[in-house]
Amino acid sequence: MSADRRIALVVEPSRRPDELPAWAAAWHEDGRPVKRRVGAAWLAPSGSRDAKPGGRTYGRDQRWTQRRGRPREGTLDEAAARVRAAEIATRAISERRAALEATRRTEHTFRALARQWQRHMQRTGAHKPSTARDVACVLAEPAVAYRRGAGVTAGRVMEHLGDRRADLVTVADVERVFDAYDEADASSRTINKVREIIRAIYNYGADPDLGGWDLATNPAKRTARRRTSGPVGVRHFELEQVEAIARAAESGAWREARPPDWKRDAVTIAEEAEENERLADLIRVAAYTGLRQGELVALRLRDCNFAERVLTVERALSSTIELSPKSGNLRVVPLADQALTALDRQSRRANFTAPDDYVFASLTGERPDPSALRRRYNRARDVAAAPALPFHALRHTAASLLVRKLDPVTVQTILGHASVKTTERYLHARRASALADDVTAALTQNHAHTPTDERALLAALLALPHERRAELLATARARGDRRTRARSTA
Repeated sequence: MSADRRIALVVEPSRRPDELPAWAAAWHEDGRPVKRRVGAAWLAPSGSRDAKPGGRTYGRDQRWTQRRGRPREGTLDEAAARVRAAEIATRAISERRAALEATRRTEHTFRALARQWQRHMQRTGAHKPSTARDVACVLAEPAVAYRRGAGVTAGRVMEHLGDRRADLVTVADVERVFDAYDEADASSRTINKVREIIRAIYNYGADPDLGGWDLATNPAKRTARRRTSGPVGVRHFELEQVEAIARAAESGAWREARPPDWKRDAVTIAEEAEENERLADLIRVAAYTGLRQGELVALRLRDCNFAERVLTVERALSSTIELSPKSGNLRVVPLADQALTALDRQSRRANFTAPDDYVFASLTGERPDPSALRRRYNRARDVAAAPALPFHALRHTAASLLVRKLDPVTVQTILGHASVKTTERYLHARRASALADDVTAALTQNHAHTPTDERALLAALLALPHERRAELLATARARGDRRTRARSTA
């Protein structure tokens, strides 16, 4: 027992005059006094006939003296009281230590660090609502019921790291999280996203100006990033497939089958027809402008400039909140005839045509529900027997069509890509045969060309991904070799 935990045995008088006083154990814990009751004391008031002659006195002013005879059951003399006091103090100290350790473990766990980081990112606006929702899915507790449906969360990160002290998490611990995702057949992209989240959490914990964690190492940073497949062409629809999906939406074929005897009144029929038309127009606008789903559902009629044939994109839905678009900048999108016709039709409907009304408002004038929109699109797509591509493929379709006629920088501006490298993913949609012929002509010695032609061809080559440039150059060289052999043979 340390010096600040020496146990003193004191006498506590009873509140009732007919009751014996009590022994109490007193000591100091972390500089604070602690007292615990030990039991009834076999003592008598000093000077009373029950007091032991010459017995030891206790309490203030020696008001208590050892009692005559053997202690009766339920009472303790000094020797027994000291033994019991030591037991009680030892147990109390152990319990306090355990409680402090449990508190320390709770306050310094990976879970506590992760939750503090989440609050910080939301408070500072570093995470948009949609990003915060994705992070919350990754950092969800295991076996929590979904708000909808019968499923429960996997919670793989918290299952393996949540209860561990943040400063004791090792590289092997983080790798075990990745192994759990591997067992669930998660993609390398998903695992890399989880890795980035854990890495960001530890970067926060290591920052001396944030949170007060003062972590020395970042175990996620020392893990290996999963290798992903190289760049591939982005899947998209062809124009006829887009129109087939729009026709399926407009016809109402996407709606679930009703019983044969189910009857609808004229108002219901008209409302369903309006919904069908609105869904078809939204699909066309998505495919012919390249707007993201969040931008489409937040689009208002005042954003449409029919005279100038342009659309202003200045907000997007993130989770349930309208914020600036993903790139953070307002952009102006030119309207092709198909998109212009669809938007004009929505501006001429019977209700909700004020400038601040949503372009694709529901029957009650509210903003379209993204989940319902995805479900309806999926049904219309399946009815049209189109490829099973997600709603975002409509944006890929616009990008792939635009890049066939426009330069990548212009397409980047229209689509709102933060980097032209994102736009270059769609360059595969250009006619490879035409490019190959141009490259062959450029590499043929006898081909007459001007410096302007050369610069244009060089720009076209540099705009292509590295793998595609190498493929075209190899094709051009092979054609040149064949022509050389043909001339030598002749």
